[in-house]
Amino acid sequence: MSPLNCKRFFWVFVVAAIIFLTGCARTRYHSPSPSAPPAFEPEPAQNWAAERQSFIWPVKGTLEVPFGAKDEGVTTKGVWMRTPAREAPVAAARDGVVSLVDEKFGSFGKTVIVEHRDHWATVYAGNSQILVGVGQKVRQGEWIARASRLYFEIRKNSKAENPVAYVQ
Repeated sequence: MSPLNCKRFFWVFVVAAIIFLTGCARTRYHSPSPSAPPAFEPEPAQNWAAERQSFIWPVKGTLEVPFGAKDEGVTTKGVWMRTPAREAPVAAARDGVVSLVDEKFGSFGKTVIVEHRDHWATVYAGNSQILVGVGQKVRQGEWIARASRLYFEIRKNSKAENPVAYVQ
């Protein structure tokens, strides 16, 4: 990768992170009216241990780039996974509501963000096809996209967490 492309990738990543962390990504794409009932009210988690074990892997495949590793000079806030099949289905890791669908989310390309109870969110990027829309309720295991190589993040209060610690 040329130095110019590295700099461009870095700044696109920084801008995307700022947009996501400040909440701009959520309010720009999905702003329910204050009087509208919540779109999704799952039952609260029974305890911390149950909460940690409530996510599933979105694809069957191999971990290609682990959490916190350098990928093209940038520290990853999630994991990159390679699927065994081309155009493999990507499943929602947990019940939630789709809060962002973007065909060109910075350098990540086609991206889906699902918000879950208790301030959790999951990010699915690098998709080849998106199968859901903003505001759509999804159930754990439901197909939301297709990908050959998937970037997957788990966030708690907008802070990236290592998916390996939360996925069963």
